Amino acid sequence: MLLETIGHKNENARIIEAFLSDPVRQIISAHGTLSDVIAGIAKNHIVARFFSYHDPVISKVYMKTGTKDHLYFAVVLKNDTFRNRNKILGFFDYYNGSDLADVCSIYFQFMTSEIAARTPDLLIFDYVTAPEPGKA
Repeated sequence: MLLETIGHKNENARIIEAFLSDPVRQIISAHGTLSDVIAGIAKNHIVARFFSYHDPVISKVYMKTGTKDHLYFAVVLKNDTFRNRNKILGFFDYYNGSDLADVCSIYFQFMTSEIAARTPDLLIFDYVTAPEPGKA
């Protein structure tokens, strides 16, 4: 191909060549990869930091596995009151006004530890040890 005429192929040349050989597939692939990156940022930095800040009212947080286009969290509160629920739901005052909300939907549901433990597609979300920015 043309890129071989400039000498050796570096990683950027291979990416360009792949794009030129099948642009539709590459756009779809890039969209999927970009969605994964955005979901990772939302989960590991935005949601994790929010939960860390509100850790005094949270007992545990579970995350649903197998979701591709959205993030689903089950929140177990230490003391399940309307006041504590409103603290957690305050997340959406900030998040729904951001551009990220158009790309990565986030859902919270309140439940008891017993119900969360019996739900097979929920895993504990360790928001306290989520990666620092730039490390995930």
